[in-house]
Amino acid sequence: MTEFAPVPDFALGPDIPESGYVVQDLGGGAHFVTQGMINTMFVETKNGVVLLDASPFLGDKLLEAIE
Repeated sequence: MTEFAPVPDFALGPDIPESGYVVQDLGGGAHFVTQGMINTMFVETKNGVVLLDASPFLGDKLLEAIE
Protein backbone atom coordinates (compact mmCIF):
# COMPACT_ATOMS: atom_id res chain seq x y z
CA MET A 1 0.00 0.00 0.00
CA THR A 2 1.27 3.47 -0.88
CA GLU A 3 1.63 5.91 2.01
CA PHE A 4 1.57 9.65 1.59
CA ALA A 5 2.90 12.39 3.82
CA PRO A 6 0.25 14.43 5.64
CA VAL A 7 -0.93 17.64 4.01
CA PRO A 8 0.89 20.58 5.66
CA ASP A 9 -1.30 23.05 7.55
CA PHE A 10 -0.51 25.94 5.15
CA ALA A 11 -1.92 23.89 2.25
CA LEU A 12 -5.30 23.28 3.89
CA GLY A 13 -6.57 26.79 3.18
CA PRO A 14 -8.66 29.01 5.43
CA ASP A 15 -11.42 27.80 7.72
CA ILE A 16 -14.74 28.48 6.01
CA PRO A 17 -17.24 30.24 8.31
CA GLU A 18 -20.98 29.61 8.37
CA SER A 19 -21.46 32.22 5.61
CA GLY A 20 -19.98 29.62 3.24
CA TYR A 21 -17.10 31.73 1.91
CA VAL A 22 -14.03 33.76 2.86
CA VAL A 23 -12.97 37.06 1.28
CA GLN A 24 -9.32 38.08 1.50
CA ASP A 25 -8.14 41.59 0.56
CA LEU A 26 -5.12 41.24 -1.74
CA GLY A 27 -4.47 44.99 -1.91
CA GLY A 28 -4.84 47.42 -4.79
CA GLY A 29 -8.59 46.78 -4.96
CA ALA A 30 -8.14 43.03 -5.62
CA HIS A 31 -9.98 40.47 -3.49
CA PHE A 32 -9.85 36.66 -3.33
CA VAL A 33 -13.04 34.68 -2.62
CA THR A 34 -13.05 31.00 -1.70
CA GLN A 35 -15.51 28.46 -0.39
CA GLY A 36 -12.77 25.89 0.05
CA MET A 37 -12.43 24.08 -3.27
CA ILE A 38 -13.89 26.88 -5.42
CA ASN A 39 -11.90 30.10 -5.85
CA THR A 40 -12.39 33.33 -7.75
CA MET A 41 -11.35 36.95 -7.44
CA PHE A 42 -12.67 40.42 -8.13
CA VAL A 43 -11.12 43.83 -8.58
CA GLU A 44 -12.73 47.10 -7.57
CA THR A 45 -12.27 49.90 -10.10
CA LYS A 46 -13.56 53.47 -10.27
CA ASN A 47 -16.13 52.22 -12.83
CA GLY A 48 -17.33 49.16 -10.90
CA VAL A 49 -16.25 45.62 -10.12
CA VAL A 50 -14.42 43.27 -12.49
CA LEU A 51 -15.07 39.60 -11.71
CA LEU A 52 -12.39 37.10 -12.74
CA ASP A 53 -12.92 33.36 -13.21
CA ALA A 54 -16.42 33.41 -11.71
CA SER A 55 -17.75 30.03 -10.68
CA PRO A 56 -21.45 29.15 -10.80
CA PHE A 57 -20.85 27.04 -7.69
CA LEU A 58 -20.50 30.18 -5.57
CA GLY A 59 -23.98 31.23 -6.71
CA ASP A 60 -25.59 34.00 -4.70
CA LYS A 61 -22.68 33.89 -2.25
CA LEU A 62 -20.48 35.62 -4.82
CA LEU A 63 -22.59 38.79 -4.99
CA GLU A 64 -22.82 38.73 -1.19
CA ALA A 65 -19.01 38.47 -0.94
CA ILE A 66 -18.51 41.42 -3.30
CA GLU A 67 -20.83 43.59 -1.21
